[in-house]
This record gives sequence, C-alpha cells and structure tokens, in this order.
Amino acid sequence: MQQVLDVHVDNKENREAFPMRTEDLLKENRKQLLPKEEKDKDKYEDLWTCEDDMSSNLKKLKRTKSLVAGGEAQDLYRTFTYDEEGDEKIFEKVVENFKRFCEPRKNEIYERYCFRTCDQQVGETFEHYVTDLKNKADTCNFGILKEEMIRDQIVVGIRDLRLKEKLLCTEDLTLQKAVQTCMAAETCQEQMKTHVAVTSLIKVNLQLETVADVGGDHNKYKCPAWGKMCRKCKGWNHFANKCRTDSKVHALNAVSDEEDEELFVSTVRTDRSKSNQDCVSILGAGDSEKRGLVIRTRDVRKVYVYGITEGALMKDYIKEKYRDVFTGIGCLEGEVCIKLKDNAKPIICAARKVPFALRDKLQKELERLVSQNIIKKTDGPTDWVLPLVLVEKANGNLRICMDPLRLNEYVCREQYHLPEKSEIESDMAGAKCFSKLDLRHGFYNLKLNEQSSRLCTVATPFGRYSFLRMPYGVKSAPEIFHAKIAQLFENDKNVKVFIDDIVIYAETWSEHSRILQHVMNIVEKAGVKLNGDKCEISCTALIFLGDCLTEHVIKPDSCKVTAINNKPDPTCKEGIT
Repeated sequence: MQQVLDVHVDNKENREAFPMRTEDLLKENRKQLLPKEEKDKDKYEDLWTCEDDMSSNLKKLKRTKSLVAGGEAQDLYRTFTYDEEGDEKIFEKVVENFKRFCEPRKNEIYERYCFRTCDQQVGETFEHYVTDLKNKADTCNFGILKEEMIRDQIVVGIRDLRLKEKLLCTEDLTLQKAVQTCMAAETCQEQMKTHVAVTSLIKVNLQLETVADVGGDHNKYKCPAWGKMCRKCKGWNHFANKCRTDSKVHALNAVSDEEDEELFVSTVRTDRSKSNQDCVSILGAGDSEKRGLVIRTRDVRKVYVYGITEGALMKDYIKEKYRDVFTGIGCLEGEVCIKLKDNAKPIICAARKVPFALRDKLQKELERLVSQNIIKKTDGPTDWVLPLVLVEKANGNLRICMDPLRLNEYVCREQYHLPEKSEIESDMAGAKCFSKLDLRHGFYNLKLNEQSSRLCTVATPFGRYSFLRMPYGVKSAPEIFHAKIAQLFENDKNVKVFIDDIVIYAETWSEHSRILQHVMNIVEKAGVKLNGDKCEISCTALIFLGDCLTEHVIKPDSCKVTAINNKPDPTCKEGIT
C-alpha cells in the first residue's frame, strides 16, 4: 500500500522542517515497493541512492516524491536515457523525463478541429464559453493570430442570433470588444429575467388564508366554493372533499354516488424537447425527499392529464429554427406581368380627398412602403393613374390599396384552376394531424415588371406612387399568386395550397413533423415569409375555408354559424341576400 505524506518544507532555521519523523516510515514503504526477489533489488537501488544525512529539506522532499510515485514509476525510471553521464542522479532531469513520457503527443489538426467545432451550449454562460475557447486555442499553435481566431469563433459559436448579428455589423471588432459586448448582453438578459420574475412575484404575493371548509390557500373573499352545493351533504359553501358530515357506510358493498369534479387549471407550456427514450432516474425517492425535491402532503388531490398538446412544442421549435421566415417581407424569384386586352384604354383619375386627420398617417405609411420597396414615387408621365383607397385597421394603422375597378375591365385572367374546397377536403380524409401556414403579406411576395408597375400607379395628395409588388384587388392576382406557390409543392404529397394558405396533413405525428420541416425548408429557400400569429401548427382540428376539419368529421366553423344566427332580420328588400 502506498502512503501519501504531507511534507512541509520550511527554510527558516528556527523551525523544524518536518513536524514528524518519517525515516522509519520511508524505510518501511521502501521495503514494500522493492521486489521480493533478492536478485532484482539492485536495479532499484539507484533511485533511492541518497546520502544518509536527512538534514536537507530538498533531499527529503525528493525522496518522498520518489517513494509516493509507486513501483510502476520505478520500472519506468530504469528505461530512461540521458544526454550526459550522471544525469540520472539529478532530480530535475528525472522529472523532465517523466513529464516527457506522461504528456500526450499533440495533434495540431485535431486540436484545431476541436476549436472550430466549439459552440456555446444550451445554458452555458458566455464567461465559461470564452474560457473554454481560450484553453483550446492554447493547444492550436495559432501564434500571432490567436486573438483573431478566438474572436471569429465567438461570432460563429454564440447562440444569441441577435447578438451575433450585432457583432457582424461592428466595424474593427476586436477580441476585447467582442467579449465586452457579449458579457454586457448576457448581464442585461439576466437582469431582465430577474425583473420579470420579481414583477410576477409581486402580483401574486397576496395575503392568503386557509378556508377550512374548502382547503387550499386563497383569499376568503374569493372562495371558489361560495355559492356551491356539496355533493355529499347537499349543504352550501363547501366542497365534498372538505365536508364535515360523517360518511356512514351500512354495508360492505355500499357504493358512493360521489362524482369527481372536473376543473381545468391551465395549459402548461414547456420549451424542453420531449424524448421517447427510456430515462433512468439519478436520484431515488429517499434522496429526493431529503433535498426537498419531493414533498409529501396529507391533502391528496386527484389530477388527471387528459392529453399532451404536440402543437405547443412543435410550434415553438419551428419558430426558433426558422426565425428569419417569420420576419420581414418576402419576395419570390422572378417578375410577374399583368396582361391587358388589346382594346385597353388608359385611364387617369384625380387624387381623392383625404381627411386631415389621416394625412399624417398616410404620409408615414407611404414612407414606410417606399423604404420596404413596396412602392416608389413616380415623377414622369404615366398612361394609367388610379385612385387611392384607404382602409383603417383595427390597431389604427392604415392599409394603402389601389382602386382597380377600371383597370380590371381590361385585365386578362390567367385561367389557372383554383381547387375547390371539396377537392381539398376529400384528399385529407383520414388525416389526424394538421398544420396551416399563412403567407405574410400575400401578394406583396410577387415582384412586378416595369410595364406592370406603371399600370399600378395611384394618385395621392403627396404625388403619384407606383407599386413595385402586386397590389391587392387586381383580377389576375389570386391566380398568379396561387400558381407560383403551388409550383413550389407540386411534387409533394399531403400538402395543399389555396392562394396564401399552405395546409399540411398526415395520419401520424412523426410523418407530419417530417413533412412540416420539409415544407419549411422549401419556404425558406423560396424567399417567402410567414405570418407567425396566423399559422396553426400541429393541430388535431383545423379551421380551413369556413369548415372545421377533424379526424372523424368535417363540420361548419362554429364562429360562422354563430355569426349567421346572430345576424339581424332584414327590414327591407335590399337586406335579403
């Protein structure tokens, strides 16, 4: 057995170098390490050859280290070679040979590979990440480029996409500046989380009282049992599970008619991915209870989980993975043309009057559309000038539209077949999983050629503007747009397109997830954008074209039915539709 000694070396003469005498112990351990065969003892004597004088602290320390090294180290010591005779007696030379043997050979290519593939992990702090990068860079032999390499890997490896974009836009970015920026951003995020958590705590930190007849902690003035009848004693203002009336059972086979009350609390959302693999617990029930992770209570309540919603997890995953698809205004490749009939006659309309209360909003909206390359200001003469139509949204903003009534008289339709609702729904029979993707700014994803852009010129109080993208209201726009989107998925099964809606359906969740990610890849590559608020992902029921689609039945949308039922009775001939 090897015994490790804590050796204290003190160079002061007025103190003892060793608080305890170790000569006898060293001799005993030396006997244990040396081989039992008498003939092999001589080859180990070299390592232990020292002066018998133990007055030198350095000699004692060297001898102790040699002893603690063990028998395997003694064998290795005999294999070392030295440049000069006598070096085997020099302690520093021996240690140098041991270091050379123990340190692994460095593979520069492998070390750089580990450095290049070092990305910030989920939950890893930036301080830990940059420290790991610096440690890996020490073994890569970058030389004078070391700081630049660490800086580049920080930009590539950090998880925060917005912070990464900020670093890419920073001129003359140095390692120090990158580290300071990332540390400041991480600190700000942590402070914001703390602020939100404290704010939430303040909102719910009310003085609660336990109501004996109900159970649980809540404000007695907002008791959920108030006005409720007990199912056990038929009394009032308490629940059956806290009823004070004794329950009398007159027979062994007596059956209680008490029913469980169903109470929906809330839908729990999580950002963790689900795993179908078997999980092994690393803590038992006893250890979990000791650490306060599991709390035993006498007040046992029944909680039933009726199902797990796949959509909550899948929707968050899709939005995070394809974040760029849900922002901005998209544009399909190529340009489209609005074709006119041969007998088309150009029309020039004067600008319509705009209320003074809307003029500032109109001017700001025009400037916004110009900055997004939706429209452009036109100064030269144009054969077509159409009136402007303003639509005020629910949030108070304006939607600028063109009145295409006179233009549509001469527009040639594309005669592209739009599928009927019955055709789409018949193909979706038997599907259990649904998703619907809504294209953001629909027709604005189509870029007009120069000739069509001049046709879509509108007159405003601030001058004439020509649409660079397909405006709403043009007679051929739905057919052109539907044809463009349908071409993207013409070879894909279980995908249906109706103008600006893309419907995905499947019989299993695994198949649905595979198709959904395939569609998202096509959308991202095509350059179109989606409206995240209107997208319905991983649903068991889908509202589409006025119908509610489920696994077993297709029924009218309840909102549409309610609107029709609540429609007031007509009072004149024109009110009958």
